[in-house]
Amino acid sequence: MSQDSIRHNPAEYLSGTLPVLYITTEDEQPVQSKDEYLNATYYLDAENFGQYQSIGSEDSQLGMKIKGRGNATWRNPKKPYRIKLDKKASLLGLNKSKHFCLMAAYADWRGKGRDYMAFEISRRMGMPWTPGDVPCELVLNGDYMGLYFIVEKIRIASDRVNIVDQEEEGADPDDVTGGWLLEIDNYTEDNQVRINDIDGSLLKFTYHSPEEPNESQLSYIKDLLTRTHQAVVCQNKSSREWESLIDIDACVRFYVIQEAVDNQEAYSGSCWFYKDQGDSSKFIFGPVWDFGSSMGSRNYPIASNFMYENTVSYVNNHWIKELVKFPRFQIAVRKYWKKYRDEVLPQMEQVAMDLASAIEVAGDADYKRWNDGSSLYLRMSLQTYVSVLKSKAQFLADKWNQDYSYPLGDVNFDGVVDVSDINMTVSVIIGSGYDSDACDVNDDGVVDVKDVNLIISQILYP
Repeated sequence: MSQDSIRHNPAEYLSGTLPVLYITTEDEQPVQSKDEYLNATYYLDAENFGQYQSIGSEDSQLGMKIKGRGNATWRNPKKPYRIKLDKKASLLGLNKSKHFCLMAAYADWRGKGRDYMAFEISRRMGMPWTPGDVPCELVLNGDYMGLYFIVEKIRIASDRVNIVDQEEEGADPDDVTGGWLLEIDNYTEDNQVRINDIDGSLLKFTYHSPEEPNESQLSYIKDLLTRTHQAVVCQNKSSREWESLIDIDACVRFYVIQEAVDNQEAYSGSCWFYKDQGDSSKFIFGPVWDFGSSMGSRNYPIASNFMYENTVSYVNNHWIKELVKFPRFQIAVRKYWKKYRDEVLPQMEQVAMDLASAIEVAGDADYKRWNDGSSLYLRMSLQTYVSVLKSKAQFLADKWNQDYSYPLGDVNFDGVVDVSDINMTVSVIIGSGYDSDACDVNDDGVVDVKDVNLIISQILYP
């Protein structure tokens, strides 16, 4: 039963427009812990939705476990949950797994639209994997709980984060190189590596896999994160040491997504990245997660800042503030900015309206249950998010519209890197804060043709 001990009869609330997930805990115990699972049973009623399949039934329920999840969101009356099925299943078309999250988006259930739209941007930008998220209604212990989203949990798996699942015990010394599933976190946890940032703040890295590393594993990841941090914050921004540790392509794509949606808390918390096994493997940023502080949620002038500038007091964006100072990072941004601007952004208004159509009736039922929102406000909010995306795109266009494509340097898109291309590219490098002395490869005080040819060759063929 709900925390308020008042049972809300599903028959009086269910919208009939979304599949319904029914969960019953053992002895109908309330879910009160984020640490301890409760035994439970479930069934999924998708009878009237042809694109989905029902799982189990009221008379034939399947085994599962459930516990709470989240940090600030766990303090809300409407709780988010983590569920673990006894047997793998494809919930509402998501990849088969035992592990899912039930996201509540309480206090701004329309705000789940931020996650949904940002996840769609991530998919359309070609991220290796973006968590699937599908709306449903939830009935827990006979109590109507409202509109939820079933979301694939971030974890190592062949169809999620596809890296080696590192053993925690014994292990060959070579195995400590990976896989690692990590998060830049804004909460203090026991399973963390902590490094002092250059501004005196504490940079917290939570390791999710392995969950309990042995001494050699922990020593390895501490050393690697420390070396990476030093490479990122080094004053010589012509250095390419950071690129030997972080995959620049994945790093830039992840950044463009965060910047496009104006995610103020990016690189501060819920910033996931991973590393596969092997000394030569690099850190890969992603998958995306948690966009509650995006698309204008913090009410600051959207169109006049990068997401790491003028943030709220409790946010520290850490690495990105230094990564954006590297000229090669800046130039690589153009590849993904152009894709977002020309291919992805034009699709987002339709994505928002399709979401509104799918959840608005259930949203009103949720409002009736929790007194928080309405479908009219839903459409207004989603349209506002689209307006923010467009406003932010205009700001970014003023900064990034040099229209580079691969191979970098071919600014005329004619397949040939000529003198005008080279001059333009080098001017961007120098104008972006690149050390001009580093361009003068002959050390004669003049950046001549030989110099720029060598520089461009290094860009084109790193």
